[in-house]
Amino acid sequence: MAEFNAQRFVESQVQELRKTIESEKVLAAVSGGVDSTTAATLVRKAIGPNVFSVFIDTGFMRANEPDDIIRTLSSLPLPLDVEVIDARKRFLDRTKGISDAERKRRLFRATFYEVLSEEARRRGCGFLVQGTIAPDWIETRGGIKTQHNVLSQIGIDPKRRYGFRVLEPLAELYKFQVREVAKVVGIREELSQRQPFPGPGLSVRLVGAITEKKLETLKRADLIVRSHLDSKGCDQYFAAVLDRKTRRDRLTKKAETELRRHFHAYADMVNVGLLVNKATGIKAGARKYGKVLAVSLTSKDRPVVPPIKEMVQAQNVVVNQSPGICHVLVETAKSLGRAPYVVAIRAVQTKDFMTADVSDLDPSLLIETSQTILKECPQVSRTYYNVTPKPPATIEFE
Repeated sequence: MAEFNAQRFVESQVQELRKTIESEKVLAAVSGGVDSTTAATLVRKAIGPNVFSVFIDTGFMRANEPDDIIRTLSSLPLPLDVEVIDARKRFLDRTKGISDAERKRRLFRATFYEVLSEEARRRGCGFLVQGTIAPDWIETRGGIKTQHNVLSQIGIDPKRRYGFRVLEPLAELYKFQVREVAKVVGIREELSQRQPFPGPGLSVRLVGAITEKKLETLKRADLIVRSHLDSKGCDQYFAAVLDRKTRRDRLTKKAETELRRHFHAYADMVNVGLLVNKATGIKAGARKYGKVLAVSLTSKDRPVVPPIKEMVQAQNVVVNQSPGICHVLVETAKSLGRAPYVVAIRAVQTKDFMTADVSDLDPSLLIETSQTILKECPQVSRTYYNVTPKPPATIEFE
């Protein structure tokens, strides 16, 4: 494979975009992430100010995010004058009560493009530019999960269905290459190194049915996780909210025996349970909608959080013995109450986001983060750390 040259890529893309667009108007769908910002900046560089940037507030954004994003995008070297489209009610009405992960993603995608179609028609735009990158269409086409910004690669004609042609200047790149391109076009490191955020936003971190109360809890928990894990070297880190209820079926006896043996040096007692919610994983390169195992360790009646590497090794044992399990969570703190939700902390290291390793965080940092969540989120009764690499899990839960 030839070495990627970001400068040459920018020059060729600007020429190609200029030739393709000619005198048409372009609608740019921006989210504040590096992919969409870089794609919109390339078009802005190619055709000047004849680009109309919109940010769709879906209601599934993180706390304070819309205001932060608009402020950041307006200060770029080639400023993106962004209009916020308030579609919160429409997105929540469409997805409320939906628990199936793939159905959530498809409903989100349909609503997303309906809003963009309306905006493109209102402005007379014949093109939409979006920040689709290689993992988006590879995972969608491969059946792992539907990404919200994939159309033509799966046979959907955007011109016929939505009234615009789609520009995807980054569609053959991976995240690390996009970051190089962002640097070339003058996007500051604050934004170019920003951790990814899924197109469907927090909706795919609300595991199980979507409710307003669950969403409110997640926004608060995620803010706490980000404030504690910032500058800890993770490529992606966030919180997810799951229902506290457990399933009636159990881990296989062999897997449970192996798990107890593995943690014998750290804990007197090992409790395991399968949460009622399912989550998305990967097996043989395809999506597997599987079970979530929650593990609790105690020694002398005190919770125990072993070294992360030990927990990842134990996860390996469980998944090999019980292939129906996609995510393994290890408890980091619990309250005495029976609040309806649990929070899972997710932190990974990755280069291309096609595979990922669990971040080797200090257990004391996880405990401190978890105790803050329990203190400030009254709807949460337990917290966990997700110790599953990608594969067999996906980075997101859904």
